[in-house]
Amino acid sequence: MAGLTFHPGAVAVVAAVLLATLLLRRRHESWAALGFCRPQRLGSAIAWGIGTFAVLLLLLPVLLEPITVALRFPPQSLERLGDLQGDPIQYWILLLPLGWGTAAFGEELLYRGFLNARLTQLFGESSLAPVFGGLGQAVLFGLVHLYLGPTGVLDAFAIGLVAAGVYAADGRNLWPLIIAHGLVDTVGLTAIHLGMAHHG
Repeated sequence: MAGLTFHPGAVAVVAAVLLATLLLRRRHESWAALGFCRPQRLGSAIAWGIGTFAVLLLLLPVLLEPITVALRFPPQSLERLGDLQGDPIQYWILLLPLGWGTAAFGEELLYRGFLNARLTQLFGESSLAPVFGGLGQAVLFGLVHLYLGPTGVLDAFAIGLVAAGVYAADGRNLWPLIIAHGLVDTVGLTAIHLGMAHHG
């Protein structure tokens, strides 16, 4: 069995979410106000989540491939994930506490919820403030994925844009984004584990 790989990004996400929670409490706000609460219509949340998952998994790669080819970007660099192929323990650790925990829950809370709201407030009362807020969090989301290489940054930026659009269209509900994010990571990690994805 290959040695387990330390993932400092996951620790950073947990620390950032804890800090964001403290900042929210100081302003007498809550995660529920940012969309992390029980959906009023569970079926609708699931439908939005699956629809977003389909867009991220099927449509977005088709749209991004010509860009990565034109810019001559290499495939995503996946070395930091460790050798998942043939290592079930590493796979399940990455899938559950990291893929569904710090990534699906943590990153959606942090980027689509907290940072999106703060950046939108930063741009004031302008009707374009939500657009700039969504764009800003997508840029930050892309940059924190530098370890995946330029293709990974572009993919994460595009995912951030799609997620911001869904967040706004679905009445600022984080649950569909959490569902979609977790499903995308599940497919990606499983493909790597089964030897179906190329390590760039």
